[in-house]
Amino acid sequence: MRDFRMEIVRNGVPIGKLFCRSITIRFDSTSEVMRGMRMEMNADRYDMGRNGELSFDMFTDRLRPVLIEDGTEAALGLFTITTATESLAETGRYYSVEAYDETMLLKQAALQNRTYFAQGASYIDVITQLLTDCGLVNISADASSATLQIDREFAVGETYLSIINTLLEEINYDPVHADANGFIVLKAKEQKQTADFVYSDLRDFKLIGEIQKDTDVYQKPNVITGVLSNPSETPIIYTEVNDDAESLLSTVRRGYEVVKVIKYNNIASAAELEASVKAEMLDAKQETETVNFVSKVEAGHEYGSTVQLATNLIEGLYTEKSYEIQIDISSARMRHTAERRRFI
Repeated sequence: MRDFRMEIVRNGVPIGKLFCRSITIRFDSTSEVMRGMRMEMNADRYDMGRNGELSFDMFTDRLRPVLIEDGTEAALGLFTITTATESLAETGRYYSVEAYDETMLLKQAALQNRTYFAQGASYIDVITQLLTDCGLVNISADASSATLQIDREFAVGETYLSIINTLLEEINYDPVHADANGFIVLKAKEQKQTADFVYSDLRDFKLIGEIQKDTDVYQKPNVITGVLSNPSETPIIYTEVNDDAESLLSTVRRGYEVVKVIKYNNIASAAELEASVKAEMLDAKQETETVNFVSKVEAGHEYGSTVQLATNLIEGLYTEKSYEIQIDISSARMRHTAERRRFI
C-alpha cells in the first residue's frame, strides 16, 4: 500500500503535517537548484499533533514530502518555500506554494565583500566554510586532498552557488546539490556501470513518445587540448587525441583533425587537468540517446541515478537526467527523462 505525508520540519525535527490537494516534485540535474516543488495546501488546516502550542511558519519552517510504501517511509526532498499565492474557493482558502531545496539559499546569497582564500587551502574546507556561512551544516562530502594552487579572490556580488560550483569543477566533482534527505552533497564525478533501478515489466512503466538520438558528428572534436595557466606558473598543457580506428569520429576515420582547446584559469593539479580533458574526450566520442517514461512513484532517485530499461523496443543502461512526481487525491505517478551515451 502506498501513501504520502507532507511534514512540517523545524530545526531538522518534524513538528506537524500539512493537508495538500496536489503536489508536484521536480528534479533536474541540469538546473542550478535541482529540486523544486509546487503544491496546493489548505491555508487554515494543519496538524501539529502533540505540538499543538506551535504554529506553522511558512517562510522559516521546511517541508518534507514522505513516501510510505507498505509501512516503509522515505523522504522525497527537503524544501524551503519561496512564494505562496493565496486563493479563495467555496471549499476554503488555499495557498499555491513554490518551494526549492536548500541550495536555493546559496543562489540567493552573494558576497558583500571581496573574499580571499590562500594558496594551499583545502578545496573541501573552503567549500564547507562557504556552505556553513549560509547556514547549511548537514553536508555529505567525498574526501579530497586537493588544495588551491594559487591565492584566490572572489568579487563582491558573486553568488555562493557559482563560487562553490567553480571550485567543485576544478577538482572534478559534480555540481553541489541536495539529496532527498536534505543533505548537501559534494561528490566526485564517476561513471556508473550498474543500475540503481531496473524497469523491465511493462505493467510498472510505460515509454512516452519517441526515443531521440542526438549525434552532432561534424562538431564533435577528435583532438582536445587543455591549457592551465595562472600568473605565477608556466602553463601546463595536456592533449588527448581520438585516433581509434573503430571510432567514426577519429582522426584515422575522418582523415583530418577537429580541435577543441579548453582554457582553465584554475584547476587543482596537472592530474585533475588530465582527468578533465579525458572526460571531455570521452564525451566527444559518444552520441546521446534520450528516452522518456512513466512509472509508479519511487524514492531513492538521486543525482546520477542509473536505470536499466528492458523491453522489446529498448534495452540499456541510462542515466536519469530529470524526473517529476505528481501526486493528487486520486493518483500518483513519476515521469522520467533519462539519457545514455553510445560510442560512435
